[in-house]
Amino acid sequence: MTERTTTAKVIFRKPADIGGLTELLPAGEYVVETDEELIHGLSVLAYRRLRTDITVPAQVGASRGRHMIEIGPESLAAALARDSAVDTRVGL
Repeated sequence: MTERTTTAKVIFRKPADIGGLTELLPAGEYVVETDEELIHGLSVLAYRRLRTDITVPAQVGASRGRHMIEIGPESLAAALARDSAVDTRVGL
């Protein structure tokens, strides 16, 4: 089985609510890694997603650390769409 990992950076301009996470993520830049496996037997290269992780800040004792949490790609896409939506309410 041939696997690959792709890495991308995403930026949230405001706190992000990603389905499956218990807390809002603060605005900022995050690293997202997606693990995929090659689908054999096709006439073109194609990959199947195995998992998607986001690296988030974590409190570790008195110091700051980071850890990875598995998320659904649909939840990430929805959070990014909400973040980029224009707020049309007057005065905001």
